[in-house]
Amino acid sequence: MIRLCPECKIELSKIIIADNINGGIVKSGLEYTLDDEIRTRALRGGMKNRSGIINGYLCTKCSRVLLYATKD
Repeated sequence: MIRLCPECKIELSKIIIADNINGGIVKSGLEYTLDDEIRTRALRGGMKNRSGIINGYLCTKCSRVLLYATKD
């Protein structure tokens, strides 16, 4: 699916969300869930039944970053 920047109307580039921990780059796979019970467990250290993943996109013109949820 082609995603467009809502402001510039140009195609977005898919990006990898990363975290810089102690000088090293760590890929961060973002996930989400809609279930309250699972969300509570996730805050305590692990999500077992995720609803999907979150993908990042960048507009190369205005540098806007957009996140989109994708169901599993």
